[in-house]
Amino acid sequence: KQLSDRRDLSNVRLSCKLLDKHAAKELFKDVYISPSEDHMTSWNSISQDDVIRRIPRHAIIHTHPNIEDHGLVITRERIEVDEDDEDAPSFEDALAALSRFPNLRSLEIGFTPECIGRDADYWQEVAECASEREEKLTLIFQAMKDRAADEKNRTIRKLTIINLQNCPI
Repeated sequence: KQLSDRRDLSNVRLSCKLLDKHAAKELFKDVYISPSEDHMTSWNSISQDDVIRRIPRHAIIHTHPNIEDHGLVITRERIEVDEDDEDAPSFEDALAALSRFPNLRSLEIGFTPECIGRDADYWQEVAECASEREEKLTLIFQAMKDRAADEKNRTIRKLTIINLQNCPI
């Protein structure tokens, strides 16, 4: 029987150790992060667990919480970060935790669909400008470089970048 919901897999994990092992492999094969506080908390929690952090094979990094709507319905708003809140998770710190996932084989980086390149001669409100994309790519590539420095980590063999249009970097 197929499970229709990830919550079902979470419940299966509670039934016995053997099912927990198989359900965990399915639940945690992909890890996801965006600047959303919920996503960063989940990512950090997984990356700090000595058993679960070894399960993910694919990491998905979105630089904005809502890149999936393709700009059709949801109004894009800039992510506001409270610099004074020391307890709030930082997207940069969470990205640095990429090295804690030793078995990753692939990485997907997703940006919002709209972006104005450096040569644009008009003003338009967008969720991310080209310089922000460049800054986030630099952070991600540095995290990948730090991860590659540890010989125990598998090599990331597949890199996918979504929506990097019109950005000569």
